[in-house]
Amino acid sequence: MDKLELLKLPKLDNMNDLNHLLLFTNKQLNKFFMLKSLQYVSFKIPKKHSKDKRIINAPKKYLRMAQKIILKEILEKIPCSDAAMAFVKGKNGLLENAKIHQNSSYLLKFDFCNFFQSIKYDKIRYLFIDIGYSEKISEILAELCTYCKELPQGGICSPYLSNLVCSQLDDSISYYCKERDIKYTRYADDLFFSSNNKQELMTIKENIENLISPYRSKSFNLQINTRKTKFIIEPWHKKVTGITINNNQIKVSKELKRNIRKELYFCIVKNKTNNDKLIGQIAFVISIEDDYGEKIKKYALAICKKHNISEHIILKTLNKMIKS
Repeated sequence: MDKLELLKLPKLDNMNDLNHLLLFTNKQLNKFFMLKSLQYVSFKIPKKHSKDKRIINAPKKYLRMAQKIILKEILEKIPCSDAAMAFVKGKNGLLENAKIHQNSSYLLKFDFCNFFQSIKYDKIRYLFIDIGYSEKISEILAELCTYCKELPQGGICSPYLSNLVCSQLDDSISYYCKERDIKYTRYADDLFFSSNNKQELMTIKENIENLISPYRSKSFNLQINTRKTKFIIEPWHKKVTGITINNNQIKVSKELKRNIRKELYFCIVKNKTNNDKLIGQIAFVISIEDDYGEKIKKYALAICKKHNISEHIILKTLNKMIKS
């Protein structure tokens, strides 16, 4: 049984099969490749803790639709490594990542430079060929998922593709770490290692570099950003992908919760009705801290009582969130 059949992936024996899957006609697909540079919108956003800007290349409507189909019908049906925490359907990666390192005293964090950009068109083409698609179909799928011959930051398929191309590397690092009682996870371009053995953890950097080295090529040029390497020796206060582990308790940052309370007060008192961002932030905290929903609802009720507000729409939303 081949991979396509084993993973229940769509058979794409010819261009008609591919066009049918992507809801394109031959004419539309040909036009897309002739005008590929026009299928993206590019903009810059600030990087965290840096004056530099991050370039986002986001696909426009029809390419975005095609990428969503490729992600759902092909990519997400292919399992990635257990060490991959980000972008995995059905996995609360932020929480699961923090839980894995929760009871370790020491934490070491590496960061890949220009992660998505280091994964090139050829690496993606080889991935589709390895799945079982023909060279021609693989070339087209890779073209649809890349921009300027690399994975675009902002592409619908880029996050999960990065997990798939890192699967062998993740498994190799996981095996190495398991032999030394070190816990390893990867959240996108962030690599986390934790242990109760401080000395063991402090000496693995060179070995991890050696493990990465065989996977480097022109089409997959991973490099560790040494400036962002962090070794955390305070067992009472570790941060993993923005989540604080304090005395083995997993919490969201106090700053985020303070901002939520401030925004919640403003939206109730000023009767603000467009609260999508606030609701998203509250939902995120609830996904990490089980008791947060009741706490924030109690705070909202107190605001309503203080200002003689009988009810606010956000209370109904909070009730639904807590019940679910």
